[in-house]
Amino acid sequence: MTNTIAPFVILFFAMFAIVRFAQRRREREHEEEKRDLVAAFDRRYASLKEECAMQKAHAARHLLERVIWRESATFLWKLLDDIDTLDDSCRNNHMRFRERVRAAQQQRTRVASSDGYVLTWTHGREK
Repeated sequence: MTNTIAPFVILFFAMFAIVRFAQRRREREHEEEKRDLVAAFDRRYASLKEECAMQKAHAARHLLERVIWRESATFLWKLLDDIDTLDDSCRNNHMRFRERVRAAQQQRTRVASSDGYVLTWTHGREK
């Protein structure tokens, strides 16, 4: 009777070893898949983080440009308003009006300059 049980015991342990080997292999594959997914997620997260930082920088630059253009427009409008005020205050003295307007219009180079053909914006940067 011992001769009939021994092959079954050996077969049982062999099947158990095969099943356990297959389980360990599936676990390793699962761990590798998890590592790959985590690595892919980390790469995507870093990419999104970089993209977000670039978008924030772009938005900040855009906002700064809007502020600079608004300040330039306000400055030029004030300059025109000052010239209009000079017209009222120097109504009877044409020479004084021309002198003061000539002095006032020189301030326009604070925001832009021109060679007569091309307008170059300086946006308040001192030359």
